[in-house]
Amino acid sequence: MEEQMKKELEFLVEDGEKAVYNRGYARDVVFKFVFEYEVLGEDVLQRLDIVKQIPFQRRDSDYIAESVQGIVQHIKEIDETIAQYSEKWDIRRLSKVAMAAIRVGVYEMKYLDDIPPRVSLNECINLAKKYDVPASGKFVNGILANLYQAAEENKAAETE
Repeated sequence: MEEQMKKELEFLVEDGEKAVYNRGYARDVVFKFVFEYEVLGEDVLQRLDIVKQIPFQRRDSDYIAESVQGIVQHIKEIDETIAQYSEKWDIRRLSKVAMAAIRVGVYEMKYLDDIPPRVSLNECINLAKKYDVPASGKFVNGILANLYQAAEENKAAETE
């Protein structure tokens, strides 16, 4: 899997020049690590060194490392949140791709203050659509939208 990820990241560097990176691509890398964690059961934290081999901007490489570590560290709470907002859908029936996308979204929405929740929601829907069947985006949207709506209602209640 490491060789495959290196090949996927190679296109970003042309003629030894640093490529321009963005949070969306960094989120895609986080998603792949989370998917790998789910599928292979590897300790992906040991494999984060691969990110250091690619010339990411520091903010993006920090985001990748912190997010993968955070998701692994909070996986139980994240999965409980997913189950809570899945509207009686057994999360074990979700595809591993959808589950990885939702985990990234829940982590960003619950633990990262610098990313607007709507951005997390939309980006994770796009990840599910990109890597899974088209209907997967609907499941990701449903769960993350429920979490987003509950968070917005809590904010409104706190300001009253």
